[in-house]
Amino acid sequence: MKKIIILSLLLITLSCQKENNENFGKVLFYTNAQAMLNCGPFDVEIYINGSLEGIIENPVTQKDENIDCSYNNSKSILVIEKPEGNYEFTAKLTCSEDLEYLDKITIKKDSCSVVFIDLTYGE
Repeated sequence: MKKIIILSLLLITLSCQKENNENFGKVLFYTNAQAMLNCGPFDVEIYINGSLEGIIENPVTQKDENIDCSYNNSKSILVIEKPEGNYEFTAKLTCSEDLEYLDKITIKKDSCSVVFIDLTYGE
């Protein structure tokens, strides 16, 4: 009986380790939306494949080539870790039901993609 219990625990442990060894990558989002649109204070909600992943509360006024995934989440930066794969993301601007930014992102194992949601029109 002890051998069956030990074997069962070993199998459970191995299956849990397999789940933890998935190939994950990161994506970092930041935006200038709150600085570019004149609709009062608002948040930018980030959805990946339809699920809310986080909120950006403050803008970064221009694209910054120095921003990378060494940054931590803040009111201006959202870093998300996901299994590698192709995803659709939506940035919903909470000052209007109609304002949203749609795009696709590929997340690769052990890497980081940086997404600047740029609402500077005509540049």
